[in-house]
Amino acid sequence: MDSRYSAIETFSVAAAIGATAYAPSGERCFASSVYQDTSQECDSLLAVLDCAEKERAALNYAIVQSRRFGGRYIFLAPSGLVYCASPLTGGRGAVAGPFLMVGYEDVDIEAPAGLLSAIPYRSPVQARALCEMFALCAEHCSDLSGPFSVPYNEALAASVKHMDVIAKAIAYIRGHYMEKIALQDIADHVFLSPTYFSRVFREETGQTPGGFITAVRIDESKRLLRDAAVGIIDIPALAGFESQSYFTRVFKKSEGLTPGEYRRRTRQA
Repeated sequence: MDSRYSAIETFSVAAAIGATAYAPSGERCFASSVYQDTSQECDSLLAVLDCAEKERAALNYAIVQSRRFGGRYIFLAPSGLVYCASPLTGGRGAVAGPFLMVGYEDVDIEAPAGLLSAIPYRSPVQARALCEMFALCAEHCSDLSGPFSVPYNEALAASVKHMDVIAKAIAYIRGHYMEKIALQDIADHVFLSPTYFSRVFREETGQTPGGFITAVRIDESKRLLRDAAVGIIDIPALAGFESQSYFTRVFKKSEGLTPGEYRRRTRQA
């Protein structure tokens, strides 16, 4: 093992969380033993979620952000997993994670339970403490005596400029889909104008904010329709639709079936 990363390896073993380091180019240059032991499950989970490339871009962007936030940056990645990042000298950076900050029964990630169970859970208080310890280990590895003055890779940062904004917006939508959500509400949450936010959201996700909200509500309504204990008449309100007729129209346009037909078909399956 490269002795420059010994403190990060020690942190990873003690915290039971994977840790990695990245070169200025964005390529991984170190992986802790814990990360190596769980990397297959993590890679499989990201493949199922179809977000491996976005996850990698988010990790590198987080390293850039950690320079702005005093070497301590905790963030929600596009997958819904949580990481913390700290800078290292020479333009390098380190990342600890992934982990979850909500219990397995509450996590909003559609993936096989066997893959998700490989991701450790840490409470928000524990996550903040881990982020602080990780920053101290990164500082030790760098033998820093002053502020992080090495310039970051601007081309790499620009390529994922709005990654944290998109992650925050998606988390907001998933937490409020049952309510009436206006574009202004989401834009205010991420501190952007509605016009600018709408443009960058579409550029990064390929969907409009309104289209994404509808997709989240459709996914939730499908989950509820598969639950025989939930009456169809109750589903529109539970999934955030304003009326039964509007729900039926939108659902059929999306799925090619009425809600009742979808329920019958899933029961037969």
